[in-house]
Amino acid sequence: RRRRFQPGLTNDNVLFWPRQPPRPSLSNCFRPMDPATADLIDRWTARAFVACYVVRLGLDVAGRSDLASQRVVRWVWTTGCAICWIHFAAAFQLVHHGSLREAYQHVLYVTVRSTGFETGIGFYINLAFGVLWLVDAGLWWRDIGWSERRIQYWFVQGIFAFLIFQATVVFGPRFWAGIALAGVLLLIGLRLAVASRTRQSC
Repeated sequence: RRRRFQPGLTNDNVLFWPRQPPRPSLSNCFRPMDPATADLIDRWTARAFVACYVVRLGLDVAGRSDLASQRVVRWVWTTGCAICWIHFAAAFQLVHHGSLREAYQHVLYVTVRSTGFETGIGFYINLAFGVLWLVDAGLWWRDIGWSERRIQYWFVQGIFAFLIFQATVVFGPRFWAGIALAGVLLLIGLRLAVASRTRQSC
């Protein structure tokens, strides 16, 4: 019987090196986690990166612009970014079983349930949020004075305030929405007041 030729293999190699079986997918390399544990990891990683965001705003409100303070704030911001991406990875692998379709359908379902709008655009908005955070943190590590540029600062913080409020409305308990909105507006207002006083003193 004539054997089919395989590119890159001689006839002798075909005899002694049979075709390798397919490698297992990443989702099969781990034992399924208990849904309650996966949900716990998902929730607390989300709360942790939001906490880093709030801490960063609080430190900004303090108005300390010396180099040592900026380095502390930068580490808080970078930690929040890292936890945000850990949250994305945990949700994707543990909650949605490595399926982008399942992740999209979950965002669609929760959005319809919370707002009545039948759209899954929040899935892409969440990813854009993570990319923006990553880029902003990276630029800050490149230039320690990055956060002192007012246009860039308020552009990023405005987007973050809106997206975190939106995520709280969609994914969190209803009473969190009012608390989140009031807290973010208070911190931004204090930040504006501190910036105004700093400009007047100069």
